[in-house]
Amino acid sequence: MISSEVRLTNLLYLHSEFEREELARGTVQHGSVRRFAERANMSPQYFSHIKNRRKKIGSALARRIETATGRPYGWLDADHASERHREFTPEELAFFETYEPTYDFDPEAFKLQIAVMLAMRLIDAVRGG
Repeated sequence: MISSEVRLTNLLYLHSEFEREELARGTVQHGSVRRFAERANMSPQYFSHIKNRRKKIGSALARRIETATGRPYGWLDADHASERHREFTPEELAFFETYEPTYDFDPEAFKLQIAVMLAMRLIDAVRGG
């Protein structure tokens, strides 16, 4: 049996990957949920229901998402956590473990915290500190 949590985790990973790509392109963040949902071949409302655990990702939707996002058949059904973690340094993993609860509770507040931290680092770098 496929875990609905695995599918949800993988979908949220695809969403965060999409947001990183948009940020790298300089795309405005407003409306990113809608754009991702459309890219993943579902309505923004349905994506919201999935994220908030009111709906689950069935097999037919999983296959549509995989096709729409260029993933192979069955990708959403496999646990890719260890693959993702290999990309991060121990310091990055510690950071994620520390701040993930904040993100889970309030993603927008988390993004603001990150932006402030990065801005402070940038200011320090410009000042030579």
